[in-house]
Amino acid sequence: MPWLLLTIASAFLKTITEIMRKRLLLKRVNAFSVALLTGGIASVLLPLVFWSQADFTFSEKTFQLLIVQAILNCITFYIILEGFRRWDASRASPMANFSPLFAALLGFLVLGEMLSITQFAGIGLIVIGSLFLEGHGIHWRKWLSKREDRQTFLMIIGGAALWSVHMLIAKIVLQEINVYTNAIVFTWLYTGFYIAWLAVRKPLQGNVFQSLRKHHKQFVILVIFDYAHYLLLLAALAIPGAMLSLIAPIHRINSIFTVLIGGKLLKEKYVLKRALATVIMIAGVWFIAS
Repeated sequence: MPWLLLTIASAFLKTITEIMRKRLLLKRVNAFSVALLTGGIASVLLPLVFWSQADFTFSEKTFQLLIVQAILNCITFYIILEGFRRWDASRASPMANFSPLFAALLGFLVLGEMLSITQFAGIGLIVIGSLFLEGHGIHWRKWLSKREDRQTFLMIIGGAALWSVHMLIAKIVLQEINVYTNAIVFTWLYTGFYIAWLAVRKPLQGNVFQSLRKHHKQFVILVIFDYAHYLLLLAALAIPGAMLSLIAPIHRINSIFTVLIGGKLLKEKYVLKRALATVIMIAGVWFIAS
């Protein structure tokens, strides 16, 4: 299954980009600067590398979908950022793992994808494993006792749903345009929206330019890994017969790589729970692939 190998490779590279993003955030580079500068640098590098393989002759409908995809990316970024501002990562991160369920629902409703009972079980195992892996327990009653917490919960779940819509649109437009065209046009559009946002939020400008001066090398390396991961994900979605309902949950196994690369199984508490979660997620991948 080529789509399976591409998705796993994409998940691995996504882990590296998340670790690099975290290092930049620890250096007091704000999340907006990371998003804007990553997109800005990619807007230059992607055309330089892939211009000859891109084809910009596509329909107006596809262009409209790419605009919607870029807008959703910006909204999702804001929602997740706000959710993580209100909640700590141990509470917010597990909630984002519900995105495969939304992807499966969208795949069925919009694309007519039909899953076997075994594949449904695999998706469930990956979601459950992700919840255990990224959190120290899901305390629903405690977490959702206040109105503000319930609003934050809905905000993060909404972000997970929007990310699934983002992947759905990518799957649809890849029926007309190739992977490189999608990546280039999408990056131009969402970077343009971020620049417009920057123009409105002037206090952010100083941090953006200061971050670029101090960490330009790290940003270039981040872009290389980030867009390698994104191009592999698009390549998986573009394969005829590859189902969004299965690619989305497989892509969540980047949580396993994060634990292994970060050394968490050896350095942190909850070793048994994290090891069990890893086994559960691997079992989910096997169920989906079987």
